[in-house]
Amino acid sequence: MVDQRYRKHQGAVFSLKYHLVWCPKYRLPVLEGVVAERLLVLLREKAAEMNATIQALEVLPDHVHLFIETDPTLAPAHIANQFKGFTSRTCAANSGTFAAACRRFGAVPTTSAASGTFRTPL
Repeated sequence: MVDQRYRKHQGAVFSLKYHLVWCPKYRLPVLEGVVAERLLVLLREKAAEMNATIQALEVLPDHVHLFIETDPTLAPAHIANQFKGFTSRTCAANSGTFAAACRRFGAVPTTSAASGTFRTPL
């Protein structure tokens, strides 16, 4: 019998956890209020889609801490890419608040909010 601290996957027993930390471009404090609440929902949604378990999650104004448990078939770079890309595209495309917060700090969309790309004027 396998201890509940461990998971099983095709003959392997493991307890693999990653602590991922990332921040918005130029570390702008845009992850506040409605944007932070939406980000929490999106991260939980993506974790469920990837079959990952969120152990701890904290959204601060200028960065995100995500501590997740997943199976060894996913590379850490792939996991980070999935979380960051999904949340960035979704927030930029669906939230006028996110774009407004970025503009407030001088970062403006280069082509469209859906691209998720921002630049700072010189």
